[in-house]
Amino acid sequence: MAVTTRLTWKEEKSLQKLLGHASLTLLYKSSVHGYSIENMLQRCTYQGSTITLIYTKNNIFGAFILGHYPKIGEKSESLDSSFCFSLQKKDNTIEIPTFPFNRVPEITANRLAFYFCDYTLFCLNTELKQIVIVYRLEDKAFTTPKRFHYLECEVFRVEGIKDDSCYVRRVTRVTQHREHLLAELRAYKPSTCLIPEIRILMLGPVGSGKSTFINSVKSVFQGHVIRQAIAGSDITSITEQYRIYSIKDGKDGISLPFMLCDSPGLEEKEEAGLCIDDISHILKGCIPDRYQLNPQKPITPSHSTFITSPSLKERIHCVAYVLDVNSVNHLPCKMVKKFKRVQKEVLHLGLPALY
Repeated sequence: MAVTTRLTWKEEKSLQKLLGHASLTLLYKSSVHGYSIENMLQRCTYQGSTITLIYTKNNIFGAFILGHYPKIGEKSESLDSSFCFSLQKKDNTIEIPTFPFNRVPEITANRLAFYFCDYTLFCLNTELKQIVIVYRLEDKAFTTPKRFHYLECEVFRVEGIKDDSCYVRRVTRVTQHREHLLAELRAYKPSTCLIPEIRILMLGPVGSGKSTFINSVKSVFQGHVIRQAIAGSDITSITEQYRIYSIKDGKDGISLPFMLCDSPGLEEKEEAGLCIDDISHILKGCIPDRYQLNPQKPITPSHSTFITSPSLKERIHCVAYVLDVNSVNHLPCKMVKKFKRVQKEVLHLGLPALY
């Protein structure tokens, strides 16, 4: 009978993403192979880099070790070799805060522990089936030792990563930077109450990735893959409507204070792609959500859905130009001229632009 992990598919994918899309192979499961350090080492020593997962009633704690499991009594001063983490489920999202240990564990007959100047940071006691943690990962602060009775312990071999001293630093710093950026976006508030949500218009050539970018942003905050904006090819624009997408936070389901606006891509031909005249009306807030754009027939004030007196909150507040990094230096002259015309209108309206 095959030995399987307690991780859900979503939890395993989140871990693989944290580790740089590495593959995981289950080596040890305490309920199957025995609740002892000796049993663990028999299956995990000299297996390469590993992650150890400890399941408690309400939490999953983990420790990554670069290189091989040390033997009982073996000590090492190797730096940048390990970090701890926890899998935290919040609504539909999984967050994995990390904390670098910068040392290898010390192993005795019944303990696997990480120490800092004789101070226990993390200790797995197989005899008592207990884990002790003195660092609160949620707010990154040291605390009094917290003891948890654990139900299961699993060890995975981590494959497909570089065995170098910078790996742990990269993983933990990327995670911390990502958490910092997400916290800033969640805490952002427009400077005036007249604009509850900032509208950001995505502009770029056909196939530059505007719709894909919108889907990626929505996926990050929802905690799972979202494909709401229709992404197409690099030949013809799939997006035909002007769309306004709110960004909902999976933590509590509320809308964040910014919206991403999608439109057809720019094309060289005047009669194809997003019409320059329509861009001006979009910037001013005159075109409603889901309006079907026609490159050969721009909207006019006489159209039944045209917004003649848009409020401040209906206007575009920022323009983000989306370009393929591989072709940005090879844009055709006609496309460059179109961009210049668009930028002239953006500057005329006093809007900030991002590239």
